[in-house]
Amino acid sequence: MPELGAPKVKSIESLRRGLEVLEAIRGSSGVTLHTLHRSTTLPKASLLRILKTLEEIGVVQRRIADGVYLPCASKPEMDSKRRAHLRLTELAAPFLKDLHTQLPWPSDIGVRDGTRMLVLESNRPLTGLSVNRRVVGFHPDMLLSALGRAYLAFCAQEERESLLRDVLRAQGLSASAAARKREQIERTIVVTRRQGYGVRDSTHLGPDADMADRFCAIAVPVLVPDGVAACLSCVWLERVATVEQIVDAYLGLLQSTASRIGKRLSPDRQ
Repeated sequence: MPELGAPKVKSIESLRRGLEVLEAIRGSSGVTLHTLHRSTTLPKASLLRILKTLEEIGVVQRRIADGVYLPCASKPEMDSKRRAHLRLTELAAPFLKDLHTQLPWPSDIGVRDGTRMLVLESNRPLTGLSVNRRVVGFHPDMLLSALGRAYLAFCAQEERESLLRDVLRAQGLSASAAARKREQIERTIVVTRRQGYGVRDSTHLGPDADMADRFCAIAVPVLVPDGVAACLSCVWLERVATVEQIVDAYLGLLQSTASRIGKRLSPDRQ
């Protein structure tokens, strides 16, 4: 029952709609404009205005790779792994946007997820090239992908030893086969560390396996004080350039971008 003498105040319907959209995004692992339209029944034009406002005030982010809307990594009750992934996606996005203005080939950023890598964000749609834009969520092979090799080569030795044991155990190799493969991996790690970047193995097709053209990739680590936070790659058409040509032209740019992302991720910058 309303208080005697209390002023009659109308609720703000637009605020209600905005909060409804925000909760829908926070309760998901990523949501498209179409999905929001179906779940909220709001017109898409209204949704776009709400989403733009939520982005501007820093509570929602839009992923470059596929246009999916994500919550920013701020809710205290959010799972720590999900928060870390969202934070990296959020912080890396401006650097990936800037990178595509200087590097004509697409770049992906990925993190370790168990015994494989996991692609979190990509600037592929910005390049205008016919490459797989549904790369987010793909799990590149730890031993064969450029992302995985860069991670293995630059992570801490204790982590690398544990990771290699898990990877080889998962492959179910005999003791002798595992030993031979371990020697091969160690040689690749030495080369990767010396040159400062990982190269995709020619037998690993990556997320572009269903495309007519073959792709190559190199990747560099995103370093923070306690290790490798992620790895940043460059992907290009095999018929257009060699690894050496891409390295000569763009490795420095890729490394400087990874360094800038690492500085933003460092604990003293949080």
